[in-house]
Amino acid sequence: MPSGTLDWKRHIIPVLNPDGYEYSLHKDRLWKKNRRQVSDFCYGVDLNRNFDYNWGKQDSTRSECSNTFCGPAPFSEAETQAFKAMRSFDNMQFLSGDIHALRKVGYGMAMDWMYFVKKITHSYILETRGEHGFDILGVKEILPAAKEIRMGIMKFSELM
Repeated sequence: MPSGTLDWKRHIIPVLNPDGYEYSLHKDRLWKKNRRQVSDFCYGVDLNRNFDYNWGKQDSTRSECSNTFCGPAPFSEAETQAFKAMRSFDNMQFLSGDIHALRKVGYGMAMDWMYFVKKITHSYILETRGEHGFDILGVKEILPAAKEIRMGIMKFSELM
């Protein structure tokens, strides 16, 4: 390896929420929370709002039936606890940064936790096309969206 270059490990977590993902495939296409029962009638915590930086502020809610329910406490969910624990495994470093200038501000998000709490200089959230990043894509949009994501990841990798 040439001097002055860095030895990078890239860890891509395609699905932090396997139960919610499975449920969205077979039951409710717009489901984005996990599947833990949080009350007698409601299921799920929005894992992206379950981190401890600015947890429970503004657009996240403590209403268990809401799509943006942030959970009973920061890192209350097994999935976010596992993500937090990954940071200490194998001396791994995350690359992260600020998306707020590009998107609506979200509170208690993984990106904010990585930047403000863990002091990681850059933070990224990758979302697919659609207004919310989880909209239903038409059949004809799936392949172009996959190509866009792949090209974005490849370009990002080149720049790193």
